[in-house]
Amino acid sequence: MSTFQIVPLPAATAQRIRTSRQDDYGHAVVEQVATGYGPCRVSLRPFAPGQDRRLLFSYSPFEQANAFNQNGPVFIAATEVAPYATTDRFPPEIKADQVNFPLSLVGYSADQRMVFTWLVGEADVDELIAHVLATNPDVAYLHARNAEAQCFICQINRARARWVTKDLQGKDRVLGEAFVRATGVATLVRRGADHPLATHIPLEWETTADGVPLRRGPVAFDTLPVAVQQQLQGIVGFEITLDHVQTSFKMSQNRHADDYQNIIQKLHTLQTPAARLVADTRSSTRPAPQCPASH
Repeated sequence: MSTFQIVPLPAATAQRIRTSRQDDYGHAVVEQVATGYGPCRVSLRPFAPGQDRRLLFSYSPFEQANAFNQNGPVFIAATEVAPYATTDRFPPEIKADQVNFPLSLVGYSADQRMVFTWLVGEADVDELIAHVLATNPDVAYLHARNAEAQCFICQINRARARWVTKDLQGKDRVLGEAFVRATGVATLVRRGADHPLATHIPLEWETTADGVPLRRGPVAFDTLPVAVQQQLQGIVGFEITLDHVQTSFKMSQNRHADDYQNIIQKLHTLQTPAARLVADTRSSTRPAPQCPASH
């Protein structure tokens, strides 16, 4: 599971630049045939020199007006392109070409202070990003830059794990913090595999950054990496699908028929099944059953 999210230049910003032909600083946008490899800051793919047409303009990736806010020249494709989508790994075409894309990483704190710089060199940039975020808690996000020209390439955010319920129509419903604290989801997050819910039901995880889903798949909570479980401590909610509960019930009904029969009945009568399930689990004084890891 990736611990970061690559954030390209927003497609809406690119479209505004293409339409207005003026950047945010009043400069005229320059259209030209590519003389270098770029990359395009939206697709995060290299240009084909002598073939692709690109736009040059001034851009600042910063939100706060402080001493570290700086703008600089960036390129985007002259026509609309799809934004970079494989956001849980660094753009492979840039990563693979260390000659044309020498990289540096610059880390910023939550209040937009520069707190970290590193030349990537021949290191694996994906591994380096993960290491930097794991060992530098004061780094809220990173900028990848061209180490020679110092031009901004893309932002790299920490991936946030979140947990949501699914209602009976299959729609996601994110749990609010007040509900989490009142019903014990926070206990599930803190205690991990020791929580009764984790021993009953395989959960699904979904990592998100700024609300954008990165990856989703079935996994038992107690198999999540320790770092991920720790990451979840400040995040609200979790996710259970009705199918997962039914599957667990079928696999365990001989040993825990009463428990699972009650769970299934409640899920069919509630709009947000997982919400009530957590409340019931939390209030139960019955010891947690030890289900096989394959569940």
